[in-house]
Amino acid sequence: MDEVDAQRNYNTSTEYNFRRKRRQQVIDESQPNKRLKSIDHNKTKTQLAMIGQQLDEYLGPWLQRASSLLSKPKVETGIPAISEINREGRKKQDKANLEEEVRAEKAKSSRMTRAKVTVEQVMKDASESKLSNDRVLRLNDARLDARLKIVQYTVVKFWKSELKLPDGIEKSNTKEVVKYTMRTAWQSFPYWHRIVHRKKDATPVMTKKLMDNLIGKYLSRIKATSKLILQFLYGLP
Repeated sequence: MDEVDAQRNYNTSTEYNFRRKRRQQVIDESQPNKRLKSIDHNKTKTQLAMIGQQLDEYLGPWLQRASSLLSKPKVETGIPAISEINREGRKKQDKANLEEEVRAEKAKSSRMTRAKVTVEQVMKDASESKLSNDRVLRLNDARLDARLKIVQYTVVKFWKSELKLPDGIEKSNTKEVVKYTMRTAWQSFPYWHRIVHRKKDATPVMTKKLMDNLIGKYLSRIKATSKLILQFLYGLP
């Protein structure tokens, strides 16, 4: 039995009984109607005094067992002599156990029939595999077109000159162009009023310069927020 096993065996047998008796001593001295929750085994003076008494009672039988065990030859007990321990080291059994674990692990690995896979093979299989059970990752034409539009909408240039105007609104009519563009932006940008703040009594936007300024602020702040979220989640630069 090595050192760790001996400590575990003592704690689960002898020490466990010692602590149970010391806790029982607190229960016997407490009031009959007092409700006890958790009881420590080494808090009171009486319990601490009991520790010495218990060890003193345990020492005699333990010395007899140890003397009887050491008097037997190593073939029967497996206990090495002091000279052998000094020569080979106290941790010899731990080293032997570790070597046995490594040997067993290597033997287990040698029986495996798995083939080693290279990075090139994994990339090839991934490129040739068709997604079948993940509906989120399957990009049909409609979903792909929607993602392309999102990328297009996040550029200020689109709102300045590429937004398609409905019939009846001429590009030369600045007032109507600004009105339509702002209405479309309000419908497309979530939480605009929380991201781009304006005074409570601010007048409606009537000029392209102010319109471009407000849309540019919204898009730049949204992109900055998205970048911070990615940095927080994935540590991206």
